[in-house]
Amino acid sequence: MRKLSPYLISILAVVITCAAKIFINSFLPTGSPFLLFFTAITVSAWYGGPKQGFVALAVSVFFITTFFMGPSTTMAWSDPVTYARLALFMLDAMVVTLVCGELVKTRISAEGSLSHSRRSESKFRSIFDSNMIGLLFADIRTTKVFDANEYFLKLIGWSAEEVAAGKLFWKDITPPSSLGNSQKMIEVLKENGKVEPFQKEYMRKDGKIVSVLVGSARLDEDSVVTFVLDISERRNFERAMEELNSQLEERVSSRTAELSQSQKFLDSVVENIPNMIFVKEAKELRFVRFNRAGETLLGYSRDDLLGKNDYDFFPKEEADLFTAKDREVLEGKDIIDIPEETVSTKTGTRYLHTRKIPLIDESGTAKYLLGISEDITLRKEAELQLLNLMREQSARVEAERTAERFELLSKVTAALGQTMDVKVMLDSFARIVVPGVADGIRIEIALNPERKEIDHALVTHRDMEKETAWKGSRLQPYTPVQDFNYLNSPDGAIPKLISITTPEFMSTQIPAHVDVEAALAFARSMMIIPFVSYGKLIGFMKLIISDPNPRRFTDVDFELAKDLGRRLTISIENATLFEKAQDASRAKSAFLANMSHEIRTPLGAMLGFAELVGEAPNLTDEQKHATSTIIRNGQQLLRIVDEILDLSKVESERISIESIPVSVRKLLEDIESLMSLRAVEKNLTLKFIIDPSVPDQIISDPTRLRQVLINLIGNAIKFTHKGEVTVQLELLEPVINNSAKVRCRITDSGIGMSEVQRKGLFEPFTQADGSMTRRFGGTGLGLFLARNLARRLGGDVVLNKSGAGEGSEFVFTFTATLGSSKPVSASPIDHHQNVAELFKGARVLIVDDSADNRDLLGLFMAKGGFDFDTAENGQEGVDKALNEEFDVILMDIQMPGMDGIEAVKTLRKKNYHGPVIALTAHAMKGDRERFLAEGFDDYVCKPIQREALNECLQRHVQP
Repeated sequence: MRKLSPYLISILAVVITCAAKIFINSFLPTGSPFLLFFTAITVSAWYGGPKQGFVALAVSVFFITTFFMGPSTTMAWSDPVTYARLALFMLDAMVVTLVCGELVKTRISAEGSLSHSRRSESKFRSIFDSNMIGLLFADIRTTKVFDANEYFLKLIGWSAEEVAAGKLFWKDITPPSSLGNSQKMIEVLKENGKVEPFQKEYMRKDGKIVSVLVGSARLDEDSVVTFVLDISERRNFERAMEELNSQLEERVSSRTAELSQSQKFLDSVVENIPNMIFVKEAKELRFVRFNRAGETLLGYSRDDLLGKNDYDFFPKEEADLFTAKDREVLEGKDIIDIPEETVSTKTGTRYLHTRKIPLIDESGTAKYLLGISEDITLRKEAELQLLNLMREQSARVEAERTAERFELLSKVTAALGQTMDVKVMLDSFARIVVPGVADGIRIEIALNPERKEIDHALVTHRDMEKETAWKGSRLQPYTPVQDFNYLNSPDGAIPKLISITTPEFMSTQIPAHVDVEAALAFARSMMIIPFVSYGKLIGFMKLIISDPNPRRFTDVDFELAKDLGRRLTISIENATLFEKAQDASRAKSAFLANMSHEIRTPLGAMLGFAELVGEAPNLTDEQKHATSTIIRNGQQLLRIVDEILDLSKVESERISIESIPVSVRKLLEDIESLMSLRAVEKNLTLKFIIDPSVPDQIISDPTRLRQVLINLIGNAIKFTHKGEVTVQLELLEPVINNSAKVRCRITDSGIGMSEVQRKGLFEPFTQADGSMTRRFGGTGLGLFLARNLARRLGGDVVLNKSGAGEGSEFVFTFTATLGSSKPVSASPIDHHQNVAELFKGARVLIVDDSADNRDLLGLFMAKGGFDFDTAENGQEGVDKALNEEFDVILMDIQMPGMDGIEAVKTLRKKNYHGPVIALTAHAMKGDRERFLAEGFDDYVCKPIQREALNECLQRHVQP
């Protein structure tokens, strides 16, 4: 209880002080309560020490914040100055508490020391030795120190030995500045016998100054005792306190100046802030404050504005709007933000962003309205410019998208035009459309929906896993009844845009076993485009967008998809027509090939037997003439067949040109041998002239060269009754990369042509005069075919000159690679040599379903010295070939049962390695290569010429 009593006294003192302050304020408000509480804290600390001071401080802070800070006092919580003053009060109270505590300690210590010294010498000695206070004994007359305790000696830095030796004097430890004052204290001591404690300074032996508290008393007539207490730390503390108090005073003064400066600064900020700031009184909403920015914005001076309201400056509509907003703010006591409002000023209409704030007094009443307006006119104009820019940019983007769509359509059109294969067409179409328009595409085409069969189908997705899933979700086999139901439905031909798919829609598009939610994620957006061809629905395509692609199909995409569908439909129609044309062309080619076979087979037998008859000895002139007539007309018929076949190949562009070595002189010798008989029959002279510049060997197509020359020379002989036909061959300069043009002039002295007859000369089925067909025969195809072949040989056929009754000159040019100028060596076998002696005993198997052909070939073999056997069909030929030894097999191609191709494949499968030569009436270009690829070793065309057959046999049978 005794320990608690001092603290209760401190608390009681603070309570009394608080009550007194409250009582005083009730009669006379005196402002801050800090002064009274500061007094209570100081008294508690001085009489009770620092602990009581801190207790009093805590209680004081509690009462101050409780009773003297709040909205109804001058110390408002919202005022930052209040917190600063409270902080300074607490700091000052703590400092004073600590200082008072130290002073109390010092006072108590000094009083205790003096009391003990008066009581007894022994006690004094114990104090002397305690080193708690400095004691020294000195001679009052000489000021020599003759004794001192350790405390004092340490304080001044002298030793006991030096004191004992009489070396220490009072003046040695007194600073010169303090000598006068010290002398006065000695006089007081002499007069009064003692000196009350006073502060002074000692000078240590090392020159440092220490502050001390000194008290002296006379012991006797000559000596004095002096008590010395080191107060350097306390002095330092006091100096610090003095400095702190000085700083506090300066800070208070500075704070006062700052508050004044802050007010000026606030006024300056309000005046110079770029936004309009105004204050209206709440009652009549008249302006009581306006800054410079407001004057500039509205175009009025401050004097014109203060004391007036909105109706004095603005149109009534604007003033009504401003007043309504002001009343809303004052009644609601809340801030209103107006993002955009227009105001009429002297410089025109401006756009403002305004915040209106109610200013409320302590009673909660709105006294004023504060308005802050930012001029956003430039921003508004910038926004309008940005909006226009965005519109222009949007237009540019749309133009770019249009260009992209046109580019996509161009790519699709180009891809569709590169092929007539519908499958390749669909693949190319999907590769372009999927990345450009959609995530996935599915196309199904049924050219004849009544059959309920899909002719072409395609499923593609940019994600391979989703593509696999999409393919797997289809109904199998490849005839989705659901899709055909769609094709046959009334709205099947109507394009559909489903921007966002729904469960109801997806349930109509997927099989029952497929999860609807998964289907919705797979096809988040969809377009269905039907293909309508000639009024009939032949298929459709589905375009989808899958998650996580955020895009959805738009009307623009829909129009693009419909355009793509139309283009694909047209391409499918063209491909279908092309396929039908190809089928017709193939049927035509098959028909021509079959007709060629049917005509050549009996024609070959007829020419072959006629040739054999013509070689018989002892024929009369009449028989020889009849035989030659048969051969000549048969060859003419053969040429007609060849021309018809060549016309077919020209029309289908299936003629190809070979590049093989050709002996020019040998070629012309063969043609001269062939054509000279016809010239002799008409008593014409046939001359061949070869310029020395033409090399003997060139690289070209000998078959086509022969065909063109025979046609042109044959025409010259046909239309010439007397005179001569000249064939002149020469080389045209320059030679480039060992390639040059070769020119052949065919000149005749025949009937010639008029200008009218020359028109349409190179058209098919056209002759100079319709009557010529009856007079000279022919198909009218020769010159047409000759020109086409010449152009494929890198040249042309032209009519150089012609006149009625003056003859004609045709010029045939072609491009050739030049070879050696030396004549090509002769064949290792001389055709005039007796073939029968070379191949006597060699065995030949003749396989042909025509008895006439077997007989003819048998006669040829017998005259050639061969032994032979025959077979009527492919199966019989295979059996004989595998059971007997033959040096060569002559195999017909077109036979009933097993044909020649199947027969040779059977032989090759059974490891038959002997030579097999195809004998066929299939004489169209490419047939030779086809037969060689099937397993034949060589090829001889019907009608069979014995010389050509012997040459072929020489290549495969050893003599």
